[in-house]
Amino acid sequence: MSIIQILFSAKGRIRRRDYWLASIGIVIVSALIEFAGHQILTGHPASAYVRDLSAWMTLKPDPFNLFILALMIVFQWPGICIVSKRWHDRGKSGWLAGITPCTTLLGLLAQAYYGPSQFGDLFRQFPY
Repeated sequence: MSIIQILFSAKGRIRRRDYWLASIGIVIVSALIEFAGHQILTGHPASAYVRDLSAWMTLKPDPFNLFILALMIVFQWPGICIVSKRWHDRGKSGWLAGITPCTTLLGLLAQAYYGPSQFGDLFRQFPY
């Protein structure tokens, strides 16, 4: 199976080694693109990367936040395809791979609706 089929097709099965190599590859490539986008879009030094990355959760529509959101959406499909193939290898339906992106989207929508501080307060009311 070619790398294109592994990343962009939800059909078939892959071995555990291929799953981990593709997953780690996606994480590394997306992190490099995020870092380069941070340098280009904000002009901040590399030391401000973590601060700016954590600030994207405020959902302000500045270029870096929109870039991170678009990058998350773009890398969802290869992630779903890889996980779907691994689910097939385990004898389960590949549709189960859509659970994670759906819950992530629901979390982002809840945060956008409630706002970051209210969303945090919503969960602080429950004793742990």
